[in-house]
Amino acid sequence: MCIAQKEWESCIHKCIHDNTDLIELFIAHKIPDLVMTLTGASVVFGLYLYADWRLGLICILVYAAALLAQFSMYGDQGAREDIRGYFTALENINSASMEFARGIPVFKMFSLSALSFSSLKKSVLTYRDFALGFAARGRRGFIIFTILVNFFVFFIFPAVIAINAAHPGDASIALTALLFTALSNAILPSLMNIMNISSAMMTISEGVERIDRIFAAKPLEFPEKTAAPAGFAVAFENVSFSCRRESLSAAGDSAPRQILRDISFRVEEGKSLAIIGRSGSGKSSILSLIARFHDADSGRITIGGADIRNISEKDLMDSVSIAMQQTFMFQGTIRDNIIGGKTGASDAEVLRAAHLAQCDDIIEKYGLDCPVGAGGETLSGGEKQRINIARAILKNAPVLLLDEVSSALDAENERLLNRALRELKKNKTIIMAAHRLDCIRDADQIIMLDRGEIMARGEHQSLMAESPEYRRLWELYETAGRWQLNSDRDSGDNSK
Repeated sequence: MCIAQKEWESCIHKCIHDNTDLIELFIAHKIPDLVMTLTGASVVFGLYLYADWRLGLICILVYAAALLAQFSMYGDQGAREDIRGYFTALENINSASMEFARGIPVFKMFSLSALSFSSLKKSVLTYRDFALGFAARGRRGFIIFTILVNFFVFFIFPAVIAINAAHPGDASIALTALLFTALSNAILPSLMNIMNISSAMMTISEGVERIDRIFAAKPLEFPEKTAAPAGFAVAFENVSFSCRRESLSAAGDSAPRQILRDISFRVEEGKSLAIIGRSGSGKSSILSLIARFHDADSGRITIGGADIRNISEKDLMDSVSIAMQQTFMFQGTIRDNIIGGKTGASDAEVLRAAHLAQCDDIIEKYGLDCPVGAGGETLSGGEKQRINIARAILKNAPVLLLDEVSSALDAENERLLNRALRELKKNKTIIMAAHRLDCIRDADQIIMLDRGEIMARGEHQSLMAESPEYRRLWELYETAGRWQLNSDRDSGDNSK
């Protein structure tokens, strides 16, 4: 079973940027403040008791009651749930804000505002509700705290009157009461600081729990005794797989969602398999399972006859190369991004991989040492994808996984990319997920997925003859390929 990756992005981002900052602030500043605060409060309380132990004891009891009233809001389970909900609301705002920022061009195109983005609006309102609810929870305790620490003189006056009545000629008790009133201005900041530090402790406690939960996420286990693959044929044997949405909050997990059901196929070494199907049918999940980004719930996946769970991590990673639809670019140079496929590769190897990936125009335009920026922002989508292919060529792994690498490219970049893929497919076991059907026609085997199950399999010609679903898919694809806008108003057929 897997954990949905996107659900963790904003959580990890917040933990790194916010929670760790809170912990650093507490350790570097709050702990020294706490030591100074407790020292100052102890000195003042000592002066109280030294001046008059009776009045001093009354003052200490009043201040203790004030702190107890304030701390009572932090001690129950409801407050902890509120803090947990508050953190979750912040993570949701972070995630929705990032998504909204990426979609600003679309919102501007349709004259929409931030309020039109339902997930952002909902996350803001949820955060507001948690913030107001937490403030309301602490309102009573804070009012009691404020009254007690600011009007403590009303508690010592009866004692002063009683002592003065017992010793009518002794005026020192009145002077002592004035001393206590003056010292109250010194103790009040310390009490407020103690309250703020305790609130910070509760906040970072939840932050630490979330950071701990990230570190507690166990990596996939690899056996001590490993098996080496005898060749590079890839097989699925009755594989089922599910995924769940998980949050860093303890109560944020959702029920698993079935992705693949009882999938079986075999791709011989040096052959190719194309996987097609509607979005969400499980195409990318098959590639992720082969690369062992996740483990299947049941069944077995083998490379060269060896279960991938018994292959060492190094051998598995050396055997598999993957080019994803969403290209990842290091914040470095073009050379850095290509050389990621083979650490220590020479310039000649890098240039050869770039040439085979049809990147000659990119190298001529920018050069190998051109910075690509964050996420490859200086490059177009087609250029990034071809550099991604160059990285895979440089790695030269015997099993190649291609995840819809041409789905978002224009015609020219698709032509160059297909030429690069033809070079990459030589003498390799190829498994590709595709939406565009032109690139699957020559595949040795095609499987068609629907809702996580195989509904048709075979070669292109046999599927066209035997599978109505596959034939219908090709008809729709070819019809869409012929579609065009007709500017001739007199034509009876405005579109094809």
